[in-house]
Amino acid sequence: YTPILGVRIQGSTYYTYRNRLITHNVDGTLGNNGRGESKGFELLAMLTNGTWFGWLGYSYSNSSRLDGPDAKPRLFDYDQPHSLNAALSWKKGHWQIGGRFQLYSGLPLTPIIGAEFDSDRNLHIPIPGEVNTDRAPIHHQLDVRVDYTWKWGPIVLLAFLDVQNVYLDRSIVTF
Repeated sequence: YTPILGVRIQGSTYYTYRNRLITHNVDGTLGNNGRGESKGFELLAMLTNGTWFGWLGYSYSNSSRLDGPDAKPRLFDYDQPHSLNAALSWKKGHWQIGGRFQLYSGLPLTPIIGAEFDSDRNLHIPIPGEVNTDRAPIHHQLDVRVDYTWKWGPIVLLAFLDVQNVYLDRSIVTF
C-alpha cells in the first residue's frame, strides 16, 4: 500500500505447523516425536523523501512445541515475541549518515532453581527448572554510521565509520 508518494506500508501474517521434530527419547537416543507451531505478523513502513530514507518495522510472533505425546507445551528455544527496528539515513553528495535502533524481547531460557554440591569434585551442579519458562531481559541498541564515497578513475571507493551499540546496553544477547 502506498498512501503518498515516497511512503510504502506493507504487512503479512503467518502460521506454520511442524511435526516429526527431533526429541530426546528416555533411553538417550534421538527420535522424531515432537511437534510445534509458529504464528505471527509483521508490519513495515518505508519513507523516501529527497535526501532522506527511513523505515520502521515491527513483528510479533509466538513459537511453541511439544516434545512428545504426553509433554506440556513449551516455547521454542528462539521464540522472540516482539521485535522493533527503525532506521533513518541522510545522503548528500559524497556523504551518507545513518542510524538504526533495535528493540526486541529476550530469548527463552531455563531457570536454575537450585544446586547440589558435589564434594568429590568440589563444585555445585545446577538444578534446572522447567524448560524455557523464563526469558532473558529485553535488548535494545543504537547503531550509527557515516559513509564517504568517491571515484578514483573507474573505481568507486567507500570509507566508513560504523559504531554499534553506541550507549553500551549491557543486556545479554544470545543467538
